[in-house]
Amino acid sequence: MRITRWILVAVLLLTSLRICAQQAGGVQKLQRDIANLQADLDAVRQDERVLLGRIAELEQENQRKDAQIDNMQRLLSAMEQRLREFERDFNKALEAEREARNKQLTQFGKVVTSELESRGRAQTPTYTGKYKEFTVEKGDTLSTIAKACGTTVAELKSLNNLKNDSIYVGQVLKIPVK
Repeated sequence: MRITRWILVAVLLLTSLRICAQQAGGVQKLQRDIANLQADLDAVRQDERVLLGRIAELEQENQRKDAQIDNMQRLLSAMEQRLREFERDFNKALEAEREARNKQLTQFGKVVTSELESRGRAQTPTYTGKYKEFTVEKGDTLSTIAKACGTTVAELKSLNNLKNDSIYVGQVLKIPVK
């Protein structure tokens, strides 16, 4: 009975050792899993540091780009202002040039009218109904004649059945009487 008891104790001890060994194998497996998880966590933390660094770089780049955009908007605004000033100055200069040319044309018209009047036309215009006759001399044009006689080129062309502005020395034109 003693041997049986020792056998029984030995079987129990072996069973206990097997259970402990199995549990120890489980603990080792858990320790390996924990070590693997720790390695994975370290890798995730490293990736997080890299990503946070990249995010910081991108934020700085965005700030630089925003500053560049602000600067370009200021430059564009200044250019628009200069363009408006240039346009205003150009329009003033253009208007002054128009006025000067109009004065020159008016003066030229007066000179031409004076010249036509000073020529002392050999013939006195003949009044026949609603028009008078005018003989074209060297240097006359429809526009100078129209201006001197207080009419328009279109009226002269219509009354004289002219298809264009061509006239010749000695041609007799009808001038409408106003």
